[in-house]
Amino acid sequence: MHSNDDHVHEVWIMTCGTDELTIELWTDLESIHGHGGDGEAYSGSRTEIVDSLVAKYEQAGWTLTANHEVA
Repeated sequence: MHSNDDHVHEVWIMTCGTDELTIELWTDLESIHGHGGDGEAYSGSRTEIVDSLVAKYEQAGWTLTANHEVA
């Protein structure tokens, strides 16, 4: 994640072997940023992350290892 996470609302961490993917939902609740994975850019809501993005990575063999809101 970034050194200044004031803009991050919620984080999902996924792993596949030794690879790690971090998905951030920003505080505008519409901007999504992924670190790792396939490098795609995303825009969408929390529902779209859970229903589409996380499911897409799980189908590709990734495991959701953590999900938390940022204080």
